[in-house]
Amino acid sequence: QDLNEDYFSFAGILIFHVIGLMNQTKYIPLLANLLLRDEDLLVEAVSDTLIKFQSKEVIQAVVPYLEDPDCLVFGTSILGNSKIPEAEAELEKLLSTIEDYDDKGLAIEGICIQLSDKQYPEMDAYLMDGGSDLLVDIDVLAYGYYTLMSKEHPQLKNWKKNALQLQDESLQIPVEESEKIKVG
Repeated sequence: QDLNEDYFSFAGILIFHVIGLMNQTKYIPLLANLLLRDEDLLVEAVSDTLIKFQSKEVIQAVVPYLEDPDCLVFGTSILGNSKIPEAEAELEKLLSTIEDYDDKGLAIEGICIQLSDKQYPEMDAYLMDGGSDLLVDIDVLAYGYYTLMSKEHPQLKNWKKNALQLQDESLQIPVEESEKIKVG
């Protein structure tokens, strides 16, 4: 019923989690098609479900949607978190075709999550650029990748410092003046 509506209900979104739990692979094409929807909560649930399958059928279903810039964020996340050779190969192909800096960052992130070093020179050049990427935190990505891959890098300490600072900032909870308790 929700497929015909403008927005999915919470019950409709919950169904996708059930599909993943029950390993209902017959719904992979339907789920991939939902990547086109402009509902972040829905597309996030769909992505989580597709990642659970860890199959080449998912990769084959998702790849055509990567041509749509609106599907690139979740599509590259699905490929990056699908730990199968087909996903890594598709990320490598995607990386070779992307021109936009931020979109390239999504493909790089996916390859880093795969813990692949097949595209190392291009990834290193991208990570060394240190430019401002709106979609991917370069310092966190670079620090995590180089640390997990046990690769030395002259920027590693800098990336670590920036990543930890970002983590500290995200853990701070701002309290408005009116909510502070005054003692005395």
